[in-house]
Amino acid sequence: MGYKNERALNLVAESVTQDELEILNDIYTSPNVFVYIGINTDTIQDWLQVTIESRKPSSKIKKGNVTDVELSVVFPEWYSIGLL
Repeated sequence: MGYKNERALNLVAESVTQDELEILNDIYTSPNVFVYIGINTDTIQDWLQVTIESRKPSSKIKKGNVTDVELSVVFPEWYSIGLL
């Protein structure tokens, strides 16, 4: 018997400036987002494609202000085997 396992990581960036927000917005508009899972190597197996599931933040902040940005990184589904 097996079951489907879904994993997600909720992230918050606090006090984000306008310049930082412009960089973070690339995550929401990118067709592919990858997370590095390797250790001291940089091969194709060290990168895992993930999905971003969060509301895109406003693209503008009033001058001199900061904002918080939240995003949810959803990892690919994987299947586990349970013992009876």
